[in-house]
Amino acid sequence: MLAIFAKLGKMNKIPYEFNVYGPPNGFHFEVDGDISKYHGPLSREGAISAVKLADILVNVENTNCVMTPSKVVEYVATGKPIINIMADLGSTPLLRSLSADRCLNIRHDASVDEAARLIEVFLEEYSRQNKGASKEYIRERDLVFQSGYLLDQIRASQL
Repeated sequence: MLAIFAKLGKMNKIPYEFNVYGPPNGFHFEVDGDISKYHGPLSREGAISAVKLADILVNVENTNCVMTPSKVVEYVATGKPIINIMADLGSTPLLRSLSADRCLNIRHDASVDEAARLIEVFLEEYSRQNKGASKEYIRERDLVFQSGYLLDQIRASQL
């Protein structure tokens, strides 16, 4: 996972910050302080805060888990896009059931180059869609748009 995001950082097409949370479980995290940061374990409140601040969530599936972890259900409930690194094809069916614009499933044995390319396309599409959604969100809250909408509702009720 870290090699994939390091490759994305070198491609430098999409600016991002990659934050890793959780216990190291015997791994040594080589992270680039400008792009990637390892924070270690978090309290439940800290984890909720981190998920709220994230634009996109990354899940690395456990190979020894026979049920869907609650964090995966919580990730899905946020409505945020998810990058899922799959342990195998039989794990976490919930994430595999999501549409391609909500979840990118990458096999754990994919090459770093292949995975980075897939993530890059996913992030570009997310960025494109998110900018459009932001513009729509702002337009719908514009005073001129809202006053026109209210006038249309008043006119319609008088007919």
